[in-house]
Order: sequence, then structure tokens, then C-alpha cells
Amino acid sequence: MAQCAVFPNKPAGIVILCRMVGSALSHTEELTIEGIENRVFRVAEEGGKMDEEAESFGFERKAMSGLRNILAHDYGQIDREIIWNVLEKDFPALIESCQEYCASLGVELRETVSGKSC
Repeated sequence: MAQCAVFPNKPAGIVILCRMVGSALSHTEELTIEGIENRVFRVAEEGGKMDEEAESFGFERKAMSGLRNILAHDYGQIDREIIWNVLEKDFPALIESCQEYCASLGVELRETVSGKSC
């Protein structure tokens, strides 16, 4: 089974980023909203680049690309409630999609020394 190092595999990288955002949600006083939005941007950017096969695992590439474009071009004028809704409602399903996609490719998601999954 293949193992990713840090981000050589988009689905594994998305899982890491989603989990980082999830942990940030419980420590918002320590992180800026802009930092969380940046991580959402990275997830949306990578997810939008997934191949067509990924859509069969629940990846909504067009929606992810659209979110990425909103974050890239309207930064500072973003409705933060929309971002929080994405984090709370869409990220858990995205993590599951990433895990299923990685499993289909034989990519093992495991804990690393830093405690982050990859």
C-alpha cells in the first residue's frame, strides 16, 4: 500500500487540511479567521483539481473551484457565515470522500510523528 509523505497525494492532503481546520475550529481564539479561510482556500483549490474519477466518490469539483474563486477574488468581502457553514456541513463529508478515494487507490492514511494524518 502506498503511503503519502506530506502532500504528494491530493486526497490525503485534503484530509490533512480538513483536519487542521477542524482542530482550528475548537481554538478560534488562537487563530485568525483569515488563517482558517486560507486553509479552506487550499482545500478548495486542491479539490477543484481532482480528476473526474473523484466525482464518483462525492467530490464536487465545480463547487470546490467556485469556492476557491470566490476566496481568491473576493477576499476581504467574503460572507464568513458561508465559510463557517462550509466548514461545519461540507468538510466532514469531504473527509469521508477523501478517505474512500484514497482507499480505492491503495493509499494508506496514517498518523505521522507530528500527529497529523496523511
